[in-house]
Amino acid sequence: MDSVSSSSREGLLLVAVAAWGTAAAITIATLFPADARPGQLPGNMAARNLDSRGPLHGIEVLIIVPLLVTFAARRPARRIAADASPWAVIAISLALFSGLWIALADPFDSVIILLVPPSAAAILAALRKREPRFTSHDIILVPAALAIVVLLAKITAFSFVQIVLIATAIVVAARLIINIRPRPRWLLAYVVYPLFAVALLSVFRPPGPPLINLFEDGHSLMPASEMLHGKRAYRDIVPGHGLISDGLLDFVAMKLGAREVGTLLWFRDSVSALLPAAVYFAALGVTGSADAAILIVLLCASVTITGTPWAKPVTALASIPPIRAIPSLLALGAAAAGVRMRSRRWLIVAAVLAVIAYFTSVDFGVYAVVAVIVAAILARDFRALLALAISAAIPLLVLLVIGALPAFFRVTFVETPPLIDAYAIGYFFFPTQFASQQGFPEILGGLFQSRTLWFVLWFAVLIGTAAAIAIRRGRRADAMIVAGCWTIVAALSFAERTNVYFLPVALIVAATWARRKPWAILALIVLATPTAQLAQLVAAVRQKAPPPATIPYRGALLRADNVPTLAAADAFINHALRSDETFFDFANMPVLYSLFNRRCPIRQYETPFYETETLQREVIARLEADRSVRAALMQFPNEGAVAIDGIPNAVRAPLVHSYLRAHFRPAYERNGVIFWVRYGP
Repeated sequence: MDSVSSSSREGLLLVAVAAWGTAAAITIATLFPADARPGQLPGNMAARNLDSRGPLHGIEVLIIVPLLVTFAARRPARRIAADASPWAVIAISLALFSGLWIALADPFDSVIILLVPPSAAAILAALRKREPRFTSHDIILVPAALAIVVLLAKITAFSFVQIVLIATAIVVAARLIINIRPRPRWLLAYVVYPLFAVALLSVFRPPGPPLINLFEDGHSLMPASEMLHGKRAYRDIVPGHGLISDGLLDFVAMKLGAREVGTLLWFRDSVSALLPAAVYFAALGVTGSADAAILIVLLCASVTITGTPWAKPVTALASIPPIRAIPSLLALGAAAAGVRMRSRRWLIVAAVLAVIAYFTSVDFGVYAVVAVIVAAILARDFRALLALAISAAIPLLVLLVIGALPAFFRVTFVETPPLIDAYAIGYFFFPTQFASQQGFPEILGGLFQSRTLWFVLWFAVLIGTAAAIAIRRGRRADAMIVAGCWTIVAALSFAERTNVYFLPVALIVAATWARRKPWAILALIVLATPTAQLAQLVAAVRQKAPPPATIPYRGALLRADNVPTLAAADAFINHALRSDETFFDFANMPVLYSLFNRRCPIRQYETPFYETETLQREVIARLEADRSVRAALMQFPNEGAVAIDGIPNAVRAPLVHSYLRAHFRPAYERNGVIFWVRYGP
């Protein structure tokens, strides 16, 4: 080993020793706060009955201890650096640095801080000449450690720091004893890793029955219940997002016997739980590495963002609707794998999945179709486009057989496009709180904040994809171009509702590009905030109670503030209406049709879907012709809101509102729920 290398390693070890010495000083300083001394001079500390010399002693310790420890470690560090394997130097340094991490997390955990890091460093120093031959296969240690963390959180009362240290010690000790050569690799890549992704993310789900969202869940429950009673998709009921996500999935569950709300939501949650696996397969298709793909899933499950429609910070995984996104992500993975391996089979699979994605959710289907087209062009294999056309013909043929094909085209290409006027809610702009950082180099400090990260990544992918298309340096770059195009087109979700559905795929592209760049990998680790995420993981595992302010309701959980409003609706619908009568929902609460087994008299499940004059007149004609519609729901407070985006339905659909005023009269108001009833028989 040359002297320069030995000197660098010695320097790294001494820096790590100094870090542990600082941690030791921090925890020792926690011993100095004490009651005021007898005869202590009056002052702020005396007024609070605190020893005024405590802060001075604490700073003295912080100054002296790191210097003494580092000075004493010079000779051992030089000896270790001279004959240690590179992995040992890194491992010893990390063990010592962990002391500072523990001290910052819990400075009062003195025994752990003072004993564990130096003990681990000593053991590693004794094994420093051993050559464990680390490879990319060792990435399996990360999910293994997380699995141990979950197990220890369930069966012990240790703090999360202690749990992490124990889990780390177990996997490191096991790895030093055995070399990891997982066989067969396909089992790890296609079974173990995706199951791990699904299992780990399921930990964060609150215990108990699923929580019903009276607004969002109505988008699927109402069309499903209508189809169960014989109505046909598109012709009789409009699936807003897509046929599979808005009705067909729940319809299948109902046909299989699931009728209670809790059972239906459990079924949907079970499908939603596959989202981490879909992200994994998308990353696997782009990178070609199962080890990299599982790390990318963990990155997507950790990076949090704000400044989007969600009131609270959410992870990249939580930023996309799971059921709607799953087929599109799988199509992306297959398309990327097809272009990277020049595999016609994978390109055909991607084409089939893109069609499924379209009928699951129109927007995500568009993203998938773009990815397939780009992959076919890059691979110069246009049979994938033929497969796309043939795959699309099959569901269209089914719609033709059931008599819904004309309605499908009308809804898709005539009625839906104008809805952007009804649902768009804002422009993109640089957050005002970072106005002082818009110059260079100040802007570098604001690029990776939780409020800016999502659009910074999108712009980076846009620029990188444009450059990659121009350069074209190989099949691996082609796979990134496919994922980049998916990301770029997915920004349409921001124009629609300021959603950032592109974020997980943007992270896939960023992580793939960063794989062999140490500084970029370090940046991604920092973005993942691993300490905070581990603490949340332990807290989620130990959570035993369902979400607060909820009550059981038909096999599900209902927000407590929705209990009186739902009871008020129940009191009117089941007492003022006969079993063969129904109501018209003018309050955007289609879930009530499913909950109270009433027929929906129109095709659309919420008012913005019929804002055009033509559709308003269609709604009026249906209400006029259907005399079983005896009432109109005019208001239903849901989580404190009574209108989508704060726009009253009377403004969204003035013709319908005028009709209701002329033919219905106020008849019932309770807990904010308002019903009008029809004049006459």
